[in-house]
Amino acid sequence: MDLSHPAADLLGPGPARILQRLGDVSGGLTGRRVAELAGVPTSTSQRILAELEEIGLVEAREAGAARLYTVNRDHVLWDPVQRMFAAPSRIEQIIRASAAEIVGDAASVSLFGSTSRGHAGRASDVDIVVVWGDEIEPSDRATVLASIGERVSNATGNRAEIIDLSRAELRDLAEHDDPLIESWRAEAKTVVGSDLKRLIASVTA
Repeated sequence: MDLSHPAADLLGPGPARILQRLGDVSGGLTGRRVAELAGVPTSTSQRILAELEEIGLVEAREAGAARLYTVNRDHVLWDPVQRMFAAPSRIEQIIRASAAEIVGDAASVSLFGSTSRGHAGRASDVDIVVVWGDEIEPSDRATVLASIGERVSNATGNRAEIIDLSRAELRDLAEHDDPLIESWRAEAKTVVGSDLKRLIASVTA
């Protein structure tokens, strides 16, 4: 699925962007402002707003010469739409649960690449790096990797691309100025265990 804009896969890019922008504000927005924030042509915005108003998910009111649009938060569809917008954080919860069930926080598990930057699309892998604590048995490592890979794939349709290494291997990458180290320093988002950026700093100190 489109990991950056998951609602777009079901609602379409235009409706998803418009609903998300309307959901971000408490007051009303003009049709022109909705189009600007959603990044769609004004004519497209007007058509989509009319369709959403027709099914009751968006409400409109007159304010002088302007027509202001708001999302109808009481609509039965608004809750599932919000859940779609929250899908990226759900992926983090799945990864966290997969690791924590077996090794607790003894491993550092982080997202990186387009997933952590919020730019991952339908064809993107979910890039994950796991740094094991020395006390974790090889069998537990294999179980964690299999669990993360299967759960991420089942939940998203995207493949999990996992790099796993020991702290000694992390140190070796840092000492050899591996490009991955700079990538992790810049964009890693740790979801389980010790913060990866701090781990890198500790092994290179």
